[in-house]
Amino acid sequence: MNTYWYCLALVSLFSVVSAFAAVGHTTYAQQPYQNATIHLYESKSIYLKGETYVLRGYVSPPTVAKVLLTFTLPDGSIMTRSVGSDEHGNFTYSFFLGMAGSYGVYAQWVDELRNVSARSNYVGWIVTYPTTSVGTNETEQPQPVQPTQTPPPNDETALWLGLISLGILSAALVALLSLKRRHIPASDAPSGHHRRDVVVETLDLCLNSRS
Repeated sequence: MNTYWYCLALVSLFSVVSAFAAVGHTTYAQQPYQNATIHLYESKSIYLKGETYVLRGYVSPPTVAKVLLTFTLPDGSIMTRSVGSDEHGNFTYSFFLGMAGSYGVYAQWVDELRNVSARSNYVGWIVTYPTTSVGTNETEQPQPVQPTQTPPPNDETALWLGLISLGILSAALVALLSLKRRHIPASDAPSGHHRRDVVVETLDLCLNSRS
């Protein structure tokens, strides 16, 4: 009889312990992670196409967690990426900015075992095309006009000028000889002084044409 009651007491005790263990496990699974948050750091708001964007954030309380990143691209499409935080709750993600336009991202921390569901702040930025800057205070100065210089005559030009002068002189001499050969009355014939003046004028004409 004592054995019967002893066995019954053991069975009852085991049932009570099992019930408390089940209740305690269920309570932990349903208890939310107190003050669970996730935050993204905001960096500069304008980038150039071709740069690399580095996203940084953290989860609180600090713990190793899986973070889901949701990006909005300039063409309206959605891109999702997963990243893990370290033991201090910090995480980073980087990607190449291949399109110009507006970007945006937010992060989510979802942990079913710890009943965590937190969403971060929204971070946005703009990507522009690289441009070549030109100084506004600098004006292009006009180049001064250089005077056109006439090159000095070469040897061939001087030779031709000399030949032309000789030709003119020869023609003048021939004209004088022709006048001498003609039988012109003394009253009409030019005097010696007049002939010398004609020769001098002819020589001056030759020299002027040569110069």
